[in-house]
Amino acid sequence: MGYCENRIRVLTKHHRTWLQKQSDLEAKELLYLDEDLKDGSLRAFPNISTSLSMIADAYGIRGIIESMGQLDSGTRDISLALSYHYWSLKFEAAGLVQRFSAKS
Repeated sequence: MGYCENRIRVLTKHHRTWLQKQSDLEAKELLYLDEDLKDGSLRAFPNISTSLSMIADAYGIRGIIESMGQLDSGTRDISLALSYHYWSLKFEAAGLVQRFSAKS
């Protein structure tokens, strides 16, 4: 087995272990997200972005692993990961714009 194949096998094993340990990650992050959205302040934007990014990472990792196993659900999870990352970046950018415009 070559270096790349071995590295992929090791990373896949680590990601599967991480996903098993993070089985409640989405539920926890959605609770944090709900709290931050209820806060309604611009200070909450970085927290919102972080929660969305964490959920995106979990979906992305799961989707890649499922795709490697030839499961159709992998592409759905990758698509969800991209959507969560998109919204994470939007909140991050909005927070940065607000911070810079408040300084000027």
